[in-house]
Amino acid sequence: MKKILAVMALFISAVLCAQEGGGTFTVAVDGFRSDNGCAILGLLREGDKMQNDGFISKKAEIKNGRCTFAIDKLDDGVYAVKIYHDENSNGKMDMGLMKIEGIGVSRNIRLKGHPKFEEVAITVDNDHRNTAIKMQYLKLSDVIKGGIHHGN
Repeated sequence: MKKILAVMALFISAVLCAQEGGGTFTVAVDGFRSDNGCAILGLLREGDKMQNDGFISKKAEIKNGRCTFAIDKLDDGVYAVKIYHDENSNGKMDMGLMKIEGIGVSRNIRLKGHPKFEEVAITVDNDHRNTAIKMQYLKLSDVIKGGIHHGN
């Protein structure tokens, strides 16, 4: 009888855990040129355009040029992560003549504009629940040549 109750308890625990969704996905970001403002994460799903904010958006404080995001209960799947450094805390990415706020993406490809989802897509599953992103700071010439406003 005790064995039957133990098996039932284990089964119920497994069902409850499955209903809660996936595990925690962690994104470690470094390379910020200052601790001013905050970092903003956008998590995108397959089919989302990279210009969108993402279906999950989070803010984090930057300390010593680094920050970490934790996304709880993320189901296994294919995602893209983008981070931008909102240095003046105005809630948008600024591209002025003198200064462009930083951006980073999953897979750390060198940016020349908005990447395509497929270029930065990563698989999140039981074996892959974290990623590291390095910030990039584009120059105005990068924006003009590559068209940061363009792409999918």
